[in-house]
Amino acid sequence: MTEDTSKNKNTDKSIPPMENSDMLLEEVALRHHFLKHSHAQPDVEAELSKFHQKRRMRPARNRIVVVSALAGAAAALLLTFIIHQIWFSQPAEIPTTVFLATNNTEDVTLQSNSGALLSLNSIGPDTLLHFSGAKITAQGNLLKYQDSQANNNSIQTLTTPRKKDFKVILSDGTEVWLNAESQLSYPCVFEGNQRIVHLRGEAYFKVAPDTAHPFIVKTGNLQTEVLGTEFNLRNYCSTDTHVTLVHGCVQVSDCLGKHKVCVTPGQDAFLQADGSFTLEDVDTDEYTEWKNGYFYFDNRPLIEIVRELGRWYDVDIVVSNQSIMNAKVHFIAKRQGTLEEIVYLLNSLNLFDAEIQGKKIVIRQK
Repeated sequence: MTEDTSKNKNTDKSIPPMENSDMLLEEVALRHHFLKHSHAQPDVEAELSKFHQKRRMRPARNRIVVVSALAGAAAALLLTFIIHQIWFSQPAEIPTTVFLATNNTEDVTLQSNSGALLSLNSIGPDTLLHFSGAKITAQGNLLKYQDSQANNNSIQTLTTPRKKDFKVILSDGTEVWLNAESQLSYPCVFEGNQRIVHLRGEAYFKVAPDTAHPFIVKTGNLQTEVLGTEFNLRNYCSTDTHVTLVHGCVQVSDCLGKHKVCVTPGQDAFLQADGSFTLEDVDTDEYTEWKNGYFYFDNRPLIEIVRELGRWYDVDIVVSNQSIMNAKVHFIAKRQGTLEEIVYLLNSLNLFDAEIQGKKIVIRQK
């Protein structure tokens, strides 16, 4: 059979190649568009050129629009973040050290006005001391003065470090419990019309009655006068000066004698900055239980408690959030407990987190 090559050639001429089919369809569509709207016969080749040019430009233009939109959205988010930080963010809490350790000597010392110094830490029980003309019986953490031939200028000073308290019985029979980091100066024998001692820190006094010879306790900013009574006097700093009466009656005055107040049992006299006093009925155990070996705080600010703990254990106290310093807390613990036990009891309150870090306690808000 012979092949009709002429027919095949004519057929090939009537069907355009595949690569030109799209262009042909576009050309036909353009022609119909212009005829339908009665336009003048256009330059098809020129219009096709414009059409393809627009198609080539459209993706680039779309990319520009998308990129611009994304950039605008990012800028809006950044602006929103900045505004939020300015208006709504809280400043970071700055840890505050509310008590500093000293790491000083742990010796209880007795010093005479001549400068002689005696450490009481290594003295055994029932030891008779002859110190600067005074006869003293030492019994562990107790000194008891006896009659002596000391002259009226013989003044002795008992000093307690942090972590320790001490008791002394003066020559008139007055008993004094000296708290940690405190100092009491007194004559070996009381002479004259008054029994005068000087205190720095905190002490509990059980004064031997003697109506003819008032007992007077002087500190840097006040004077307390009694005849025979029991009271606690705290004077670690000028902003924390208290005279708390348990039994009897005392009269308290500022150092200039301008302000005086009589304190009755169950009252606390607090010294104000102007020298006047504020009287308040209190639970005296809060001010006196330290002498019985307890930390005792009833609804007291956390700052007061941790400062007392810092003084007794001689550690730094760091509070990471100042807002919890004034939180009222009920806290009771044995003073002879370990630091770890104290921190455990603090955490058992479930109000904050306390942690020992070397020589300091760090307290954080829960």
